[in-house]
Amino acid sequence: MTFQLLHSNNRAMKDRYDVSGDRVAFLLCVKKDRRGAEEDLQRLRNLLDYFHFHVKECIDPKEEEIIPAMEQFREELKNPRNVSCVFIFLLAHGNDTSIFGAPTENGVELEMIFEMFNNKECPQLQNKPKVFIIQACRGEKVDAGVVTTGFRSTTTQEAVEQKKLPTMSDTFAVYPAPRGYVAYRDPKEGSFLITFMDEVFREFGDQFHLYDLFVKVNHRMVKKELQYGNTTAKTTLVMESTLTKAVYLHE
Repeated sequence: MTFQLLHSNNRAMKDRYDVSGDRVAFLLCVKKDRRGAEEDLQRLRNLLDYFHFHVKECIDPKEEEIIPAMEQFREELKNPRNVSCVFIFLLAHGNDTSIFGAPTENGVELEMIFEMFNNKECPQLQNKPKVFIIQACRGEKVDAGVVTTGFRSTTTQEAVEQKKLPTMSDTFAVYPAPRGYVAYRDPKEGSFLITFMDEVFREFGDQFHLYDLFVKVNHRMVKKELQYGNTTAKTTLVMESTLTKAVYLHE
């Protein structure tokens, strides 16, 4: 019985990332012309402190300052620092492919930011979880919602052993809306994604891994009735993952 328990515990540990080292976060936030952004900032500062993250902030950057600031952050991740996971928050105006600084000009492509932290450009983060949370519009469409009786979701898991790493792996990206759609933000309370993330992570962060936590965040977002001008709107977050293990933030 004791052997079986130890074997089960060892297997469980192999199925999750080791995040016992330094946890670091990059918090980029454009507050200009984004009412409610300060509330998002305060929530994230408190939440990241709660989960023992070291945070570097970049507030109201000009567009030409965004990439250099992220390059400097990436440099700070190098050895001898024992970084075990990275969270990157991008709170800004945006469209389907880019985020915008202050003032809004040409935009910085999200793909360029993702590539900065891939296994080739950032080898110090190989086999470590890299989480991107984007709170920015992905277009101008508004989802008025549809009447439905319910929905189903299915998941599949597949373990594959590889001798090489793909260029991009161990990443998890969260968007506040599908491609082409508006991201909602309350001018007094902040964005719905960050608000519900704060609630869920505090309530369930000691029980569930990252994906399941954001499923719970999405459950609250899908239930939310949003007011957009004179229209009642609905939304859903979008998750994209190349993770190979579960990310647990509790000790």
